[in-house]
Amino acid sequence: MASEILGSFLFNERVSILAWPAMLIGSIGVAIMFLDVVPEMRIRYIYLILGVLSASTSLVIARYIGKFESKPMALIFWPSLLMTLGAGI
Repeated sequence: MASEILGSFLFNERVSILAWPAMLIGSIGVAIMFLDVVPEMRIRYIYLILGVLSASTSLVIARYIGKFESKPMALIFWPSLLMTLGAGI
């Protein structure tokens, strides 16, 4: 979901008209789950959301690099570095 939203804004990719309501409903479902947990568990959900955003950003960066870079090492290194930094947070 997050990679689809990032891709649509950064690369002007066309997103299906049916995908937007599905992403909205999914986001509302995540928000409902987030509100229903014990306060001690909320920090874990925040880490989970940060991990999803990091992974989505990594996918979008890999697609962006793939448009210009012909060396496979760049396609592996930079998104992996971002994932490592995201996991370290």
